[in-house]
Amino acid sequence: MLSMTPGPEYLTYKRIGDELNSDIIFLELLGNKIIVLNSMKAATELLEQRSALYSDRICPPVLKDPELFDWSGSTGMLGYNDVWRHHRRMISKFLGSRESAQFYRIQERQTRSLLRNLIDTTSQAKPFEDVKQIFLLSMASTMFELIYGYRLQSKDDPFFQGFQEILEHGMDVIMFTNFYVNLFPALSWIPDWVPGAGWKRTIRGWRDHKARAAIAPLEWVKAQVHAGTAQPSLLGALLEEDLPSGLTLEERDDRLKEMGLALYGG
Repeated sequence: MLSMTPGPEYLTYKRIGDELNSDIIFLELLGNKIIVLNSMKAATELLEQRSALYSDRICPPVLKDPELFDWSGSTGMLGYNDVWRHHRRMISKFLGSRESAQFYRIQERQTRSLLRNLIDTTSQAKPFEDVKQIFLLSMASTMFELIYGYRLQSKDDPFFQGFQEILEHGMDVIMFTNFYVNLFPALSWIPDWVPGAGWKRTIRGWRDHKARAAIAPLEWVKAQVHAGTAQPSLLGALLEEDLPSGLTLEERDDRLKEMGLALYGG
């Protein structure tokens, strides 16, 4: 704690590294262990050349705890393990430079729609006020069609609204200073009835909303695949593949749900 000074953290890390004559330093702040790589050489050697040992990602306690927001299964929060590698294999089937060519038609149609909407705003008294919403809806519509084969109806579409709320809540809970349980994990053991524990009810409400909203478009595309009316999409194609060895239907659907949400959020 005493080594950390006010100001940009990277400058403090650089100063400590210079004092210790090392481009790899270790810090422990309030029980959180931090390893800092202060040079491109150290980062390349550990995270690329020895990635099987050292590549991983942090998952804040509020996201990891199944009794709180419970988002440890997200593609972006998974550790460097077999589940993450399965997510990567599924995604790489469609997002390579050659593989993504099958979705050019969707992208072209969405681009034309975006341009029409932007042109329409020029007749308004304050055209730039709507530009941000137009771009957001265009990107969301493109991603929903690529991932699920679903075309958004409007900014009030329940799938769109549900996913936006998930991302907003996720950004709120991941900020360490918003919920002190990220700094002091033992706070998760505080009973709900203790005064001041209302934050737990808030997070659990967001968790329940996430569970409902994230599964809804997957259930929609599953119904389309079953009926034989599914439009080309990432998850539609994966649902038509044989079940991977060792996976149950529930496990596969859970991974597809998390992958779809991660692709949209990205």
